[in-house]
Amino acid sequence: MKANSLQTLTILLFFPTVLFSQTLNSFSPSQSWFHQERFLIADLNADAFLDQKEISQWQELYQFYGEDRIFILTDKNQDGHLSLYELTEMYKEEHSFLQSSEGSRIKELNRLHGRANLNSQTYLQDHPKVLKELFGNYTWLVDHKKLAKSIYGNQQWLSAHEEAGITLHKNLRWLVANPLQATELYTNQHITSKLPGLLSWRTDHKAFMKRHEEAKKWLTSSTKQE
Repeated sequence: MKANSLQTLTILLFFPTVLFSQTLNSFSPSQSWFHQERFLIADLNADAFLDQKEISQWQELYQFYGEDRIFILTDKNQDGHLSLYELTEMYKEEHSFLQSSEGSRIKELNRLHGRANLNSQTYLQDHPKVLKELFGNYTWLVDHKKLAKSIYGNQQWLSAHEEAGITLHKNLRWLVANPLQATELYTNQHITSKLPGLLSWRTDHKAFMKRHEEAKKWLTSSTKQE
């Protein structure tokens, strides 16, 4: 985590809004961590708010808010900045938008390349540009788990086609939802070295996964003792 992010995180965690706390508590631990951590990454000046410039520099994380209309709608107090609270309140709308836009893009790619080809490991490996786009598509990765893993599980192939690998490593929403795969991917130093801006993310994510795993082990042990 960048040095001045601790101050930002303190502001976020002690935001004096009961509704905000209730909203975060409705998330799973991974979802709650993701929403806070992606905010820290995008908050380049560490002022605990995101402006349109910061949003535009992290389109992979904040695609939904790139449109002026959505930014204004999310900015409840109309101060020209988005707080974590305001972003969290728009989670359902953001989730629906991502599902819809990703689904539409998959349909378009099926039309352009043929559904059978997009289900073929050989075809996709021979067309890394197509695969690069699919690796950035959370919905496709969820719907094609085995196919995707058969490709990204080949670390040698992934390193040889680093653009596809980089896109997968930048799909932070998918990495958080798939900790085992994330742990394996983080061992690919050829790809991680291309993404120095995500060093703090990987460090924090590894620490979060370790804490979460230790918590699960403790709960399992406690249950057995009872």
